[in-house]
Amino acid sequence: MPTLKPPTNQQAAVKLAPLLFKQKHPGLPSLEDTIKLLKFSADSRNLKLRKTVHALAITGNESPRNENVAQATCLINFYSKCDHISLARQVFDNMRQRNVVSYGALMTGYLHNGLLLENLKLFKDMVSVDGLRPNEFVFSIVISSCSISGKVEEGRQCHGFVWKSGLVFHHYVKCALVNFYAKCLDVEMAMMVLNSLPGNDIFSYNSVLSGLIELGRSREGVEVVVRMVSELLWWDSVTYVNAFGLSACLKDLKLGLQVHGQMLKSDAESGVFINCAIINMYGKCGKTLNARKVFDGLITRNVVLWTAMIAAYFQNGYYEEALNSFSQMEHEEVQPNEFTFAVLLNSAAGLSALGHGDALQAHMEKSGFNGHVMVGSDLINMYAKCGNIEAANKVFSRLIYRDSTTWNAMICG
Repeated sequence: MPTLKPPTNQQAAVKLAPLLFKQKHPGLPSLEDTIKLLKFSADSRNLKLRKTVHALAITGNESPRNENVAQATCLINFYSKCDHISLARQVFDNMRQRNVVSYGALMTGYLHNGLLLENLKLFKDMVSVDGLRPNEFVFSIVISSCSISGKVEEGRQCHGFVWKSGLVFHHYVKCALVNFYAKCLDVEMAMMVLNSLPGNDIFSYNSVLSGLIELGRSREGVEVVVRMVSELLWWDSVTYVNAFGLSACLKDLKLGLQVHGQMLKSDAESGVFINCAIINMYGKCGKTLNARKVFDGLITRNVVLWTAMIAAYFQNGYYEEALNSFSQMEHEEVQPNEFTFAVLLNSAAGLSALGHGDALQAHMEKSGFNGHVMVGSDLINMYAKCGNIEAANKVFSRLIYRDSTTWNAMICG
């Protein structure tokens, strides 16, 4: 049978796959022909194409053992991306011979499907059973799996393995190591990896910044930001969110204004999370007018942005404005979440406004938030500050689960 040319676009692939499956010549298309469609359809979102190629792969691959490593690896990649990870593993187990690439394909599938501990087992098999030497791609997957699953000791062992292999200088490995140590909140080690290797990038810096913010080490975070600026690195949305977060933590308006100015000059895309970070920064720095100006300039405003704006008013003692913003939010038909209610209840408590508090409780009951622990604590606190201990008691008795915050709210009331 003549060799097939790879399809040039998705539409051509959709037409070609059924023809291959239905053709009348003896035997089904070989896996060599099917592989061209596998490579193309693995990244396709076309369900019809995926199903047809899936049928071709199963029917055309009747041999119980996969002899061709490249073809089998392509199948593993295809099944992994189609969320058929068990089929990918089946192909892998049927391979008579495996190489680093086939291991990497299955590991990628496990990583994308959240089967992180399977990757650690697979890594051990790769080294001890098949006697293969991992490459930089495999190391980065294993380190990422340790990072996400919180396997600190395994990640450190992998770092030692990487060092011995001489691949620690590779870009992918370095990024994975910095991210691993930052996620484990071992920022010193993350910085050590960052400083010891050439060629820093924005992703590594973002990991370190996130770790420093989580640890409350904002001053050191500013030093990292200054270093990023000196290295003329391009900032992405995560960098801006982190930088605004640092400004908010330190209540450093000057830094916040500089970061905001840089963002506007760079024409960076400002999505929900960046705008939320800007509003939060201005709120924490006591500049609610600046926060409102940013908020009013947004075309679409979801519950996250509304909650950020309401929180900015509350943090600065503008309780009336916070409650008025909720009325505007309702007018725009944006549904509040538990965080919105928490801020609003505290605003009502700040004003000792029982009428507002009763209205909020009715809204919460209608929305199904009455039994929520966090909101329940704030509801008890609101009634207590408004002098209605009986209502606070009633809310407390209806809560299915009570934590220390709930008990404290009741006792203080």
